[in-house]
Amino acid sequence: MTDYELDKLTRRVMLDAARLEYSSLPEEPHPFSPAFERKMKKLLRRGRHPVLYRALRGAACFLLVLLSAAARCWR
Repeated sequence: MTDYELDKLTRRVMLDAARLEYSSLPEEPHPFSPAFERKMKKLLRRGRHPVLYRALRGAACFLLVLLSAAARCWR
């Protein structure tokens, strides 16, 4: 038996085992609560624009440093 044939057999055995193990799971999706779906939609929206959020956070940090430096100089 060559390595290729052994790999093919191993793959088939593993797929059959997974099919037997998970065949009893329900096929329809789990109904999630509306609050959970809202939270996930919010996270997905944030994930689509990570550069914008990172830039805004960086600008806010920079502004905070400037304000704290100015407050220290004005004493």
